[in-house]
Amino acid sequence: MLISNEDNAVYRQFLHEQIKGMITAGTETKVIDKPGGIFVRAGDQISNEDRILLQTVARIVIKDTWGTLVEQINRRTVIEAVVPRFRPTRAKPAEIQKTNELAHSDLGFFNGLGGFTPDGREYVITTKPGSVTPAPWVNVLANPHFGSIISESGSASTWSENAHEFRLTPWYNDPVTDISGEAFYIRDE
Repeated sequence: MLISNEDNAVYRQFLHEQIKGMITAGTETKVIDKPGGIFVRAGDQISNEDRILLQTVARIVIKDTWGTLVEQINRRTVIEAVVPRFRPTRAKPAEIQKTNELAHSDLGFFNGLGGFTPDGREYVITTKPGSVTPAPWVNVLANPHFGSIISESGSASTWSENAHEFRLTPWYNDPVTDISGEAFYIRDE
């Protein structure tokens, strides 16, 4: 919990001490400035970017200028996003190239299962229906701001900035079952 003291009056330090006193008077004194605990900060010491981040990830934001606590809780509403009804624009279904029609002759270093495209930028794996790759594998698709891990069974995990700290979808590091925490919803207009 973060309590941001945004009082700009002369008595800010007094209010700050009152807030800390209320916290230390209870059993919460052990969790002050500890992970998962209570943090009391002066509002002018929090940058605008950090304030936006904190309000974005907060489960609830309460301000003394927005009315009483009961009014603020009762005023909470969930805003539903209105998505227009999908109307397909394609007149005929796309043609899907079958696996047995893929030309293996243009793949470099073809090993019976896959090979490199002529420009060397991709490795193409071709399997027949019901067959799998001889060993499990994972591909990492990433840049400095965003990334994803995709396994041979289709399991995936996506992150932003840092694969460990900022996961957008769960990653199940299970060597027996390759569970995915993602679903793909494709809307191509």
